Amino acid sequence: MSDGELRRHARRAAIEGTDEALARLGREYLRVTGSDPEPFRMRVRMLGSNQTELETASHRILFSYETPVAFNIKSTGRWFRSASQPDGSKWSRTTVKHINAWTQADKPESVPQAELESLLDV
Repeated sequence: MSDGELRRHARRAAIEGTDEALARLGREYLRVTGSDPEPFRMRVRMLGSNQTELETASHRILFSYETPVAFNIKSTGRWFRSASQPDGSKWSRTTVKHINAWTQADKPESVPQAELESLLDV
């Protein structure tokens, strides 16, 4: 299994938000690498209705429903948000409120949706 496939499994675990999904990811990592999955640490938190945070060693990523909408680079403390939905339309008022509350920044930098999704190798 490639690194990209492991990332897709991580995205699925974040979306499902279940211990079973995370356990499945850990077992797959162990099978592929032959090593303990500890270096590949992640934490998934349900923040509210249709809001999920995926935390990796280097980033925190906010999902609205199944779509990544914002991220934080932990080493620099910089906050980013997707400029628009994948189809180019604007985010709903509720999603914008969730992004603004989560980013903890006055004005997070806007980035193309493709850049945000590249963190997940989608």
